[in-house]
Amino acid sequence: MIGDFIINVSILVTFLFLYFQFLQTPFIKKQKKIVKTIFIGVAGAVLTFLLMTFSIQANPTTIIDLRHIPLLISAIFGGWLSLFITWAANITIRFSMGINPSSISNLIGMTLISLAYIGIHLKVHDLWKKTFVMILTSNTIFLIMTYSLIPDKVYFLRLNLIFWPTLFAAGFFTVYLFNFMKKIHHKYDEYEKFATKDPLTGLFNVRKFDETMNELTHSKQRQPFSLLVIDIDHFKNINDTYGHPNGDQVLQQLARLLQESCRPTDFVFRNGGEEFTIILKDCPHHSAGHVAETIRKSISSHSFDIDHERKNITLTVSIGVAVFPYSSMNTDGLYKLADLALYEAKNSGRNKVKIYHPGTDSVPLKIQASSK
Repeated sequence: MIGDFIINVSILVTFLFLYFQFLQTPFIKKQKKIVKTIFIGVAGAVLTFLLMTFSIQANPTTIIDLRHIPLLISAIFGGWLSLFITWAANITIRFSMGINPSSISNLIGMTLISLAYIGIHLKVHDLWKKTFVMILTSNTIFLIMTYSLIPDKVYFLRLNLIFWPTLFAAGFFTVYLFNFMKKIHHKYDEYEKFATKDPLTGLFNVRKFDETMNELTHSKQRQPFSLLVIDIDHFKNINDTYGHPNGDQVLQQLARLLQESCRPTDFVFRNGGEEFTIILKDCPHHSAGHVAETIRKSISSHSFDIDHERKNITLTVSIGVAVFPYSSMNTDGLYKLADLALYEAKNSGRNKVKIYHPGTDSVPLKIQASSK
């Protein structure tokens, strides 16, 4: 009997590991919360089937296993919808094995346990207290149900003496493992996100910038695109005057403004400090100049909130523009030309857009300037 329960526990651990591996697939990660909730219920249904497959035959019509635990996991981590799916699967699987007093008893017991789990889940908020009360409730219902199903009271007593501590241990361990792996995967998602995202502004970071530039410049189609390098004028003065927290607020607001100024197909990056870049896909030089000028004007006319929205300031940016493949055929060259155009914009008075005119790398740099 103890060996059979160990098999059940092994199934639980193995299934949870595989469940969380599947949870990390791109298909599941893209789904909405309701789909993930349903998925927990379906996973509980599959786990119920596996546990019942390797159950203990208490008598010709009665089987004993840890099928309470999928209900427990569904209730705690999925809510009523997940619990309902697991409950329905539990009842269906048990009746498919035969309609007899044991399957009817299972229907009554699992229904009572599920209703109790819903109430406990809503009333008790501490995870471990909730787990203890749920297991105690299901053990009590199991005790009552098996009393009428097992005539041999010595075997009945022995079964419950083994089942109670086993369900407590397996239940707490499963909840701990599920909660632990859930946190681990949440952290993994955060690390994966911030591998390509700037944590302050939510824009793509310099790593994603390098990846995108390489993808576009090495693409077989070699579609033209424009690169804008944007730098905030005198940003150090903002930090020195109002403090770095207010400077961070300005960067966040500027990031939103840049995203609003671009199309969904464009890429906006924070390359570090007060430098931002924008990749405008399928955008020739004359269109890029117009977009850059629109961005410059919208920023210079925008009022930035600082000091918890009690104060407003204005700022300007300088922008350098280069176009692939006309300005340069490679990533480094394109960025250097756009950065050089930015340098010229700053040296000529700031709050300007300067564009490298289409040509080849051997043609001297020509700059077109625009300002208010």
